[in-house]
Amino acid sequence: TDGETFRVARQINEGLIRFKPGTADPEPALATDWEQSTDGKTWTFTIRDGVTFHTGEALDAEAVKDSLEAAKDHGGASFIWAPVKSIAAPATDRVVIKLEYAAPVDLIVSSTYGAWIVAPSALEAVTEDDKYFESGVDAGTGPYTLESYTPGEKVVLTRFSDYWNAEEPATYETVDIAITADAVTA
Repeated sequence: TDGETFRVARQINEGLIRFKPGTADPEPALATDWEQSTDGKTWTFTIRDGVTFHTGEALDAEAVKDSLEAAKDHGGASFIWAPVKSIAAPATDRVVIKLEYAAPVDLIVSSTYGAWIVAPSALEAVTEDDKYFESGVDAGTGPYTLESYTPGEKVVLTRFSDYWNAEEPATYETVDIAITADAVTA
């Protein structure tokens, strides 16, 4: 959750909603729209069509449901999911989150590493090996894919050619990031 890792990881991973840079205004990401019930205890998200994970799998409501349930169960920020009673995928493009009490789910699902949507195959792999992601595995939908990762040395990202957001494509073909652990050297 350090700043440098976060800046790299958010080029690979995305959530349902994000905030416009420099504002507190939410905008669509992997969800095209959302609504909450009048009592604030039910939130419905419409999932964007035509999104592909870097693994080649298609994004759908079931993948979103599974990712959010995994984040709630054992994610690094699982505490943010405390109000959630259930998550359902009643249609391929709909996710419904029911709460124990009213809470700002729009803030919860936009919390980046606490709510990133991950490819189903990666979620399955993590159940067999809880250190699956530590080797630098990429299972996101963002503008860049992870080409390589050398712990303590280097991260190389490559533009994802099938990125869904044509208005905000990856700027560079390749991003080569040196990891410098020593603050004085950096």
